[in-house]
Amino acid sequence: MSLANLSLDSNRALTFRIGDTLFGIDVCNILAFSDEYADIRSPTCRVEGFAGYLDYRERLVKVFECATVLNRGRERDGFKGLIDEIDQHKFYHNDWLDALERSIKQQQPFSEACSPTAGSFGRWYYSFESGEEGLTALVEKLEDPHRQIHLLGDRLLEMADKGEHSEALEILAFERPLLLRKVDRLLAVIRNYLLTSVHPVVLHLTEDGLTPWFSLVLDESDDIVDYDPDWIDHTSGSALGNEPVSGYIRHRDGDNFMMLAIEQLYGKLSGLVDEPESAH
Repeated sequence: MSLANLSLDSNRALTFRIGDTLFGIDVCNILAFSDEYADIRSPTCRVEGFAGYLDYRERLVKVFECATVLNRGRERDGFKGLIDEIDQHKFYHNDWLDALERSIKQQQPFSEACSPTAGSFGRWYYSFESGEEGLTALVEKLEDPHRQIHLLGDRLLEMADKGEHSEALEILAFERPLLLRKVDRLLAVIRNYLLTSVHPVVLHLTEDGLTPWFSLVLDESDDIVDYDPDWIDHTSGSALGNEPVSGYIRHRDGDNFMMLAIEQLYGKLSGLVDEPESAH
């Protein structure tokens, strides 16, 4: 999508969030943004933060991962790590109930964690934190079936202690599939939420308002906001040392953000990789 009409307006910025920090780029430096992330040509040599080249307006443009070049973690990497954790915990309850069944059948002590907070799944669940409200709401739904499974274990072990092994196994056979389906369904919903939450956006930048300069990959973008140059706290930019930030915008609406100094950022990145050949 082209932002050419916006670049004619002065003192406007596109804001985007990386972690807990809100950044901004003046729209005069924005040529367009697109969903061409999958079309980026991978580089032959690996350079941290360099995503590759993109054929844009008959020109091969350098593309950089914005979060990485700003020394911050990419949101989609965090989501990928969480998906891996979910996959690791997918069979926890099934294995836990298998151990419970063996204990009752063989009349042996139960060796797994009885407390819902003590097992590997419980430790993961009760230490989970996220600033993403939608994700947090989904993960919180896991607590009910997780605790139900542990309560079921407590009840059946008490029955086994009383010699009611057959009755306990019958109850386990009936309730087990229902509880496991609840957990599996919720984990699948969370996994799908993570897979579909992040849609990398390629932001095409310009120096003269017409010619492609270089591009940045954002995990997400927020809003285009008006700002007054008088709101810029330049001392904040100086305090950040080598960070490519011109200053801190103390917005009257409370949406404060760090204004990127695009020329400074390009100066930092331009020497990392070779200039591409013209696109054919």
